[in-house]
Amino acid sequence: ILFNDVVEASKYKFRLRYVTTDGRTGLWTEYANTTVVGKSNPPSTPTNLILTPTDITVSITWDKCPEIDYSYTIVKYNLVTSFPYPTPTSVDWDNGTTLFEGNSSSWDWTNPDTGVYRILIKHVDTSGNLSNQFRYATIDFKLVDLAVIRAELSNPTPLIASASDGSSPVLAGSGTEIRLYEGNTLLKYDATSTANGFWHFSKTDSGLVSAATSIDSGDYATLGILQSFSDATSGTVTYIINGKTSSGTAITDKTIVQKYTKAKAGAPTYTWFVWADNATGTLNFSTTADTHTYIGVANNKTTINPSTDPNLYSWSKIVGVNGLNSALFSIDNSSPIFRKNVAGTIAPTSIILTTTAI
Repeated sequence: ILFNDVVEASKYKFRLRYVTTDGRTGLWTEYANTTVVGKSNPPSTPTNLILTPTDITVSITWDKCPEIDYSYTIVKYNLVTSFPYPTPTSVDWDNGTTLFEGNSSSWDWTNPDTGVYRILIKHVDTSGNLSNQFRYATIDFKLVDLAVIRAELSNPTPLIASASDGSSPVLAGSGTEIRLYEGNTLLKYDATSTANGFWHFSKTDSGLVSAATSIDSGDYATLGILQSFSDATSGTVTYIINGKTSSGTAITDKTIVQKYTKAKAGAPTYTWFVWADNATGTLNFSTTADTHTYIGVANNKTTINPSTDPNLYSWSKIVGVNGLNSALFSIDNSSPIFRKNVAGTIAPTSIILTTTAI
């Protein structure tokens, strides 16, 4: 039973008795006396404060306050700029930046900047009293958002030509380059380095048999790996990247997949021609020439019928701007004159006129 609106420092007497379902009552107990001190008595100091860092968060946990008039917990932080770390005082609590207020025993601080932080917490009761003392812990945090770590392949889907019998590729060197970025910063490839900002990789194959090794190129690795197919007409190589970010956080088993496809032996390829009336092929797209002003070309296609997707084509203009309107010019044969030589002129005996539109 919870009694609200009691008066601070007042003494209250309580007793009880049982009542049966048919209304019969038992004897009263002796009185129990209590003096209300909860409204002025502060909650206890928080216990078992633990800070657990991940790549992008600091997980903050503490023991739940057991007191009946507990209301919520306040979590604050200070940025620590000196070493050894000084013991915090009430001034640090007063000047701290509030991270969280709530009835809970944990909270995750997401994406704090890299730095040394002192975390301080106090409980608050229903009367608004704060713990007399705060609990604190210090953490040296390095933020690494691994979501910004990305790998790129210059040729993620190579098409490999087959030998005439279709059994193995004629030339299977991919020549693909693999790069690893931290945001817009290019990390360095090194097969053996464990320094910050460097990475290396291993690989697993499916449907392929591999030979040779990658080429160490510094800014990137060239996947100069000769591939031959086992039985299937396609296969994949999964590159497993490990290393360290520029600040030293581990990059663990980040993967990127390259898919190889074996062209069918003797299979022809086709060039598609389509037409339209704008440079993107989206206006009056047609597979017949007619009077359209743009032509779209797509090479090395494995089917004879052209696709209707204008994005697959390279578009070029084939009709220029019209010239001036034509005019008809003629020669009047009433009195033509022809120069014979420097000595004079003579009239022709006959004239044949041909009109030309210009």
